[in-house]
Amino acid sequence: MRLLLLGCSGFVGRELVPHLLQLGHQLTLVSRQANPFPALVGERLELLRLDPALAASWQDDRLLAALAAAEGVVNLVGEPIAERRWTPAHRQLLLDSRVNSTELLVRAMAAWALRALAPARAEALRPARLASEAQPDVRREWMA
Repeated sequence: MRLLLLGCSGFVGRELVPHLLQLGHQLTLVSRQANPFPALVGERLELLRLDPALAASWQDDRLLAALAAAEGVVNLVGEPIAERRWTPAHRQLLLDSRVNSTELLVRAMAAWALRALAPARAEALRPARLASEAQPDVRREWMA
């Protein structure tokens, strides 16, 4: 399966990425780090150095192509939770980093879906025949 992984270089991602590769999945990893998994470089692992928490990253053609090709998405974007004390300001940063990046991902997915479905949607809305011709009158058949 072709998967898009966002922010998977932290605590969970360090275990998840090698496991997914071992299972035979093809991965595109989006991270702020240049190469978070130097020992795992291979043909089934593509790295994109972008920050998925920034709107500008979602304008990058490579990220949009990876999203379009993905059969699944794993979003683990967010500031690390164990590196600093949880002050009110840090808690807000933890929350914002997750919510904002998820909103950007959802917007990108929705925009892709609208572009991908637009031709099919337009065809579905175009009446080929009159509605009365397109479907038989079930009431007549039932009453006969």
